[in-house]
Amino acid sequence: MFRHLHTYGHDGQTFVDQRSAKNDVELTRRLEELSTQSSNTSIDEDAVYLEVVPEVKGRVYGLGSQGYHHSISAEEANSSQGPTYGPHELEELQRDNQRLQ
Repeated sequence: MFRHLHTYGHDGQTFVDQRSAKNDVELTRRLEELSTQSSNTSIDEDAVYLEVVPEVKGRVYGLGSQGYHHSISAEEANSSQGPTYGPHELEELQRDNQRLQ
């Protein structure tokens, strides 16, 4: 899916930028590595993508508006009391709150 979305005309060959090409090479390498290590289990490609593609300024490249990634353990996820907001969403909520007051 990454290759389809990050190439011109969705041709799967001509990447839109060097970052996309580099991420594709690394993603392909890691997926092949995992497939040879564990032939019996399925591979979570989303988890591999988040592992391979670096997070910059709190955002994961290539995910658009869904690009906020917060690394939390399963224990933290289970004990969460409320919704988690990204930095921009939180700022917007704070502005709305000030305006209402």
